[in-house]
Amino acid sequence: MKNISLNQKQIFVENSALTEDDFLSFCINFLNKNQEEYKKNPPGFFEILDNQEVLDEIIDFADKNQKKWKEIVVCGIGGSALGTKAVYNALSPNKKITILETIDPEILASVAQKSLADTLFVFISKSGTTLETVSQFFFFKNELKKQGLDWKKNSIFITGETGKFREIANKNKVKTFTVPEKVGGRFSVFTPVGLVPLALAGVDIAELIEGAKLGRKNALSKNPKKNTALKMAVSEFLLKKNTSVFFVYEEKLESVGRFWRQLLAESIGRTKKIGILPHIAIGTRDQHSDLQLFAEGPADKLYTFIIEKNAKKASLPTIKDPDFAHLSKKSFSEIKKASLKGTAKSLTEKKQTVQIMEIEEINEESIGELLFTFEAEIAFLGKMFGINPFNQPGVENGKKITKKLLS
Repeated sequence: MKNISLNQKQIFVENSALTEDDFLSFCINFLNKNQEEYKKNPPGFFEILDNQEVLDEIIDFADKNQKKWKEIVVCGIGGSALGTKAVYNALSPNKKITILETIDPEILASVAQKSLADTLFVFISKSGTTLETVSQFFFFKNELKKQGLDWKKNSIFITGETGKFREIANKNKVKTFTVPEKVGGRFSVFTPVGLVPLALAGVDIAELIEGAKLGRKNALSKNPKKNTALKMAVSEFLLKKNTSVFFVYEEKLESVGRFWRQLLAESIGRTKKIGILPHIAIGTRDQHSDLQLFAEGPADKLYTFIIEKNAKKASLPTIKDPDFAHLSKKSFSEIKKASLKGTAKSLTEKKQTVQIMEIEEINEESIGELLFTFEAEIAFLGKMFGINPFNQPGVENGKKITKKLLS
């Protein structure tokens, strides 16, 4: 079974130096050289999908705590929030959670002004030293105390095996989940980082993991035509475009685009010569802003369109006005698909490179497969560039400078 498909016919535009035969040949050579390594010594995010013990613990915790708390507030930023937000916004589960990936004082104050007795705070930082999350912790700890509440009973930590949050949790006997040492923040959505808050929100995380496992199976496929993660990485590598545009035609997938953006920017931006600028566009909205630049600006971009194949249908009535007869009884899903195809065709006519991704239906399994596919894409792309895609020295230096300025 496969929930997502990728049509790349339009990346082989007329007069392009890249042919489909050359593309597939590169895919096969990459698989021959690296497939066994990914099976025998896989990245951490490949392995975590098989930790049934942790999955069971999280499901049990969520079952016992879902009804106990009226509000769930997730405090984290970057990789500690983006994966969770991508899944949550895509699926819109019944229970509302607030994901605070911010230190905007007005937003924090608006949360603190409420009665916090029935609010569970989930503090997420692998290192336990992330500036934004540490600041949130001390702020809400104080706000809970001001309301006469025991902050320890209203808090859990998701953090590394060692670090300041681990010390605080152990000292105060606060419930804690562990981020695996081998998994970096932006690849951690299938660890407790993403699974705990999503399970509390009512997401079927077992199905999410099954989808990720399907993404892993496809990423290790010997048939490059079925290996979406590899095809996406190869298109980024061989086309040598400066900018990669993720053109989303389902607004509920905008946060999925942000998840992909962090993966690409933070993993691949490494030297003055190695780096791809990610950009998110929302269809049809951004056809009325970005499209002029896309169509007639520099041909230095790869466009990846994404849409749900079996989206919910809301239809227009019969329209008698001859000027708008083409819209009569059309569903908005049909209008979106026509807009996507029209936009894609207008770009290829201008010799721009386009690939189109389709999701059969947006659910836990398909989103799990999609997010894992993006993670695998970035792992493959790092290997092609000969860089380590799992660290972020440029980000760490910025954190050190910020800490010095605050000291």
